[in-house]
Amino acid sequence: MDISINSSPTNVYAEVGRRSQIEGASPHKLIEILLQNAVKHIKIARASFDSGEVELRGSSLVKVTEIVSYLRVSLDLDNGGEIAANLQGLYAYIEQQLVTAHADGNLSVVDHVSAILTDLLDTWVEMKDQL
Repeated sequence: MDISINSSPTNVYAEVGRRSQIEGASPHKLIEILLQNAVKHIKIARASFDSGEVELRGSSLVKVTEIVSYLRVSLDLDNGGEIAANLQGLYAYIEQQLVTAHADGNLSVVDHVSAILTDLLDTWVEMKDQL
């Protein structure tokens, strides 16, 4: 979102806050932010099944797919060892599941991906606490 003269004060304030959080973040924190956003958007997609908002469901699943794709291509496979290789496989699996969920409108796949992303975020946050 670009900040423009037509943006509401609330949106401008929120965007400045997001940018400030990202600009000062460590690499670990950036991944945490990405995972938080993936979880947020998969929950929005999940809720859209109940409300029947097909367009919102689709746009939310696309956002999750973009985030997961970014995480996958950002992996350092040369230096990350087995963990990076395992994450690459997990991210590819999640991307494939999201395509299935989007194409078939499959709620159980969305729930499955939501559980994976939530576990991944929880593990990532725990890992930060151990560093």
